[in-house]
Amino acid sequence: MACKVISFINMKGGVGKTTLTKELGYHLSHVLDNKVLLIDVDPQMNLTQSLFQAFGYAPSQDIAQRVQMEELSDQEEGSRTKRSITVSSVSIASIFSGTITSPATPENSILKLDDNLSIVPGQLGIDFSLRNLNSTTLENGIYEFIKKHHLRDNVIKLRH
Repeated sequence: MACKVISFINMKGGVGKTTLTKELGYHLSHVLDNKVLLIDVDPQMNLTQSLFQAFGYAPSQDIAQRVQMEELSDQEEGSRTKRSITVSSVSIASIFSGTITSPATPENSILKLDDNLSIVPGQLGIDFSLRNLNSTTLENGIYEFIKKHHLRDNVIKLRH
């Protein structure tokens, strides 16, 4: 059974695209028990940052350490505990930078947050690295990656 595709697109900022995407993805995956794959193509990667914070991930060791320090400083003096943050190197950039010898794979492009919720994390400044791609090429690249790896049928098989 192929899955449904839902897209939120609006060129204006501040209209709730990220919040709506995150909340609908969470509702579909946790309340309705569906397998959900979110794809963050926003160069500001707010969806990625929000989910990384909620699930204990960071895109680099430097950011993981910074988050841990901020959390420690926000806690009360007697209750200081260091939360474990996992560094993830997967991002949407791998979909477009794959080569014949090092192709994009679900393992280097998709992070499984839990049993039902996965994300192709965004990358800060992705618009600069993809500036030579027009929107059709970008959309086709994502579509071909999904098709090649049968993601509409196999989201459940992705690994952490």
